[in-house]
Amino acid sequence: MLLALQRWRGEEDLKRPVSGLHSPSERHSFGPPSAGCTTPQMATVAQRTQAAREQAAREARKAAATVLLREIKLVFDDRPAVYQEIVKNLNSLWKVDDTDGCFARVEALLATAPRADLLTQLRDFMPASSINAWQQSAPEPSDPGKGEGSAREPITFESDDEAAAAPAPAAAAENDSDDDVVLVSTTLTNPLVDLPHARHECAALGMPARDDADGLMLARRFCARCYCTLCDRPVSDCAAWPEHSRYRDEPPWRAVRDALVAVPEPPPRRFKRPRLRGAPAAAPRAQPVAQRATAAPRARRRVPQRPGAFDADDRRETAAAVAAPAAAPNGVDDATVAARTRYLLLTDGEIRRQYDKGSLTVSTLQGGVATALGVDEDAIKDVVKATLADYLHDQMQQRSFWAGGEATAPPPATPDDGNDSDVGAYFELSD
Repeated sequence: MLLALQRWRGEEDLKRPVSGLHSPSERHSFGPPSAGCTTPQMATVAQRTQAAREQAAREARKAAATVLLREIKLVFDDRPAVYQEIVKNLNSLWKVDDTDGCFARVEALLATAPRADLLTQLRDFMPASSINAWQQSAPEPSDPGKGEGSAREPITFESDDEAAAAPAPAAAAENDSDDDVVLVSTTLTNPLVDLPHARHECAALGMPARDDADGLMLARRFCARCYCTLCDRPVSDCAAWPEHSRYRDEPPWRAVRDALVAVPEPPPRRFKRPRLRGAPAAAPRAQPVAQRATAAPRARRRVPQRPGAFDADDRRETAAAVAAPAAAPNGVDDATVAARTRYLLLTDGEIRRQYDKGSLTVSTLQGGVATALGVDEDAIKDVVKATLADYLHDQMQQRSFWAGGEATAPPPATPDDGNDSDVGAYFELSD
């Protein structure tokens, strides 16, 4: 039975055409495709890979441009006009080829920097296609002497009719002195040759027609009276003449000149955080919430209608705003309770008033101390009572001393005028 089944399958394979034995779907499903076949899925993967590479290249180029601009800004910190002109020209180079000479203008600006490596970094950063595009499509320069703002035509003097007449030899001998002014005149064939002139206006050495390699070499030639328009000095004194020789009498190049001749500005002042010597101070320790809530309120800087009236108001406002703290029988020691008791006896207006009238009780003082410290009243009853007894004893000794121990009576007590400026200052300093 098995042999018959195999024979039948072989006959079916012989009947099937050869082209149908392996369909494209089967070949792509079970084995690698041939070199000439590319599925849409594979094309999509290749496109994504290429797009990812281009995106990575753009990100790397952007990071390099950011670093370069940061260094340029630091160098031209006191010349913001130059930096702004560089940024304006570079913005035209990131996405399109240079067809207007932007790269040449940036080179002319960077050539004046004290750091020569910036110009090298820029040339390494820019692609060769962007650099050569302007050299291949540069417009012809204007004729010498016909640029905007210069002389229309070269001036030639054919005679000396308008020149001042020279004095006679006899008169010159009679009036020969050091104070006399001697006029000297000369005949000029062409002022653009005999007088100092800009390089692009030189009549002896014209500007090249194109800015290719040969044209750049011709543009660097100069006569003895040629001046660099960007540096405003003789070409022989220009340290960046290879870059400045590309100057053309056009608005973009005039903007470069205006940026270079601008008066340097002082760099903007930057705030510098002072450095503290020694180890840094420790962070302030957080105060417990219960202790902050039960702390003594600050004295108010106001004059009440009657002496001591603001103390009762403060206690009522504090009691209404702050909830009663939880009882803590053993939260503080006896020394703290005694110190707080004496503090209230000396500073609290209501307690002082009851003490002067003789109506102060241990319960009243005990309640004030317990509220201030956030402890149970029964736990501090004995300490408050003993502290009050010691305080009364000290007061009696002081009164007996002033009554009979001294011949001179003590100065009369100053009446309370209600001004709490001194008390407020003490609270603020000791808080």
